[in-house]
Amino acid sequence: MIVEDDLIIGELLEAVFADAGYVSEVVTSPGLAQGTYDLIVADYLAPTYVPGLAWPFLDCLRRLGGGAPIIGCTAHQSALTDDPRALGVAAVVTKPFDVEALLGTVRHLLDESRVDEHSPIGN
Repeated sequence: MIVEDDLIIGELLEAVFADAGYVSEVVTSPGLAQGTYDLIVADYLAPTYVPGLAWPFLDCLRRLGGGAPIIGCTAHQSALTDDPRALGVAAVVTKPFDVEALLGTVRHLLDESRVDEHSPIGN
């Protein structure tokens, strides 16, 4: 799932993912998403959300994703000072995107989550 308030960027990401063989859905708010997702790519500092309140937005994504990894996207350089793990985000990528780096992050997180799904309990 792609959560992006700028629909042009969302559609660009959807095309990039489609070219790489992934199926994705673009929504402008987590409240518009339906279903379950293997991975969430979200602009977690989007201006349509309350400034400085990224945490409730991320909490909403975590509930929606049911444990799916979240890639936080931002054009705000100050977000890079945050520890992604402290935010509950698996990775942070900046805009403009380096497409190959973004796809590499997506592949890594999807592969990692598949391994976790099939690992015996206790490992």
